[in-house]
Amino acid sequence: MNIQDIKAIIMAGGKGTRLMPLTKNIPKPLMPVLAKPVIFYIIELLLRYNIDNIALTLMHMPKKIIDAVNNYFPMRFKYFIERKALGTAGSVKAAQAWLNKNPFIVISGDALTNLDLAKIYDAHLKSNADITMAVKEVENPSLYGVVKTDKYGYVTEFVEKPQKKEIISNLINCGIYIINPDILTYIPKDIPFDFARDLFPIILAQGKKIFAHRINKYWCDIGCIEEYFKANMDTLKGVKGLDYFTKNSPELYDIALRRTYLGKRSFLGLNVDVGNNVIIGNNCYIDGNISLSDCIIFDNTFLDVSCHGAIATPEHYIPVLYKQPQYSQTQQKAQTALNDTF
Repeated sequence: MNIQDIKAIIMAGGKGTRLMPLTKNIPKPLMPVLAKPVIFYIIELLLRYNIDNIALTLMHMPKKIIDAVNNYFPMRFKYFIERKALGTAGSVKAAQAWLNKNPFIVISGDALTNLDLAKIYDAHLKSNADITMAVKEVENPSLYGVVKTDKYGYVTEFVEKPQKKEIISNLINCGIYIINPDILTYIPKDIPFDFARDLFPIILAQGKKIFAHRINKYWCDIGCIEEYFKANMDTLKGVKGLDYFTKNSPELYDIALRRTYLGKRSFLGLNVDVGNNVIIGNNCYIDGNISLSDCIIFDNTFLDVSCHGAIATPEHYIPVLYKQPQYSQTQQKAQTALNDTF
């Protein structure tokens, strides 16, 4: 069976609590990376391997995600909407009737990666495993699910977000799986159930095999503000396989050898000093004797103060690299006027 024949499920139901206040009005899968929702990169990754039979599991702000995806992509998707939070495994269980007898891929809708899907699928077939998971070695594994393997690469132990004394390796679970469909029988229906916390310990105890496929490709979980900021800056600087030049993308400018991304219908005043690594979304108005560097400016933002190492939205100014002043009263009034325009 070829990889293009398998089905894919994108988990896109998370609330993005650690990304607040950015996710107050934006569901986490629609968080922009170079003004394009992160889930679009995941869909484009699947399409690059001709995987076009794709389902999305949704819970938080599902209509916003459905509208965004349907308006951007010409193909049709299958949507499974949870009435209550079912966890990662529980959400996939809801799609069981849609699947067939072949292995399928599960991938998080809020991580940025250029993973070679053909390699992980091939590893799954060769390992004769029940589940194959993408794993990556990192310096600080305490924020993730940590994986320990035997010398052949099969998982022997799994600890979710361990304390320092519980860290058993530097290998982390990337939230990308190839799964044999019979494994879904171990997941209860309509009950919150998580892959790492609930399913994996059960199937390991049952003698099932989980293979850890090590990746050396780019992978970044945007689950917190610092990692979200990093993902944007990494993509701006250039990551092979993360293509931001798509049909609806604006252009990437190189102003005096400084990387700047300027969205559609955005105005940049003559006195604005643009430094390194600046991402400006759509419909922005930026003016005044100010400077910008290492920053992300969301769509529909009015900005008349300098922005360095921070994220600026219509409602918030979030320092990431340094401490920054809050919006002025003048800016707040101008922002209200800009919001009325768009």
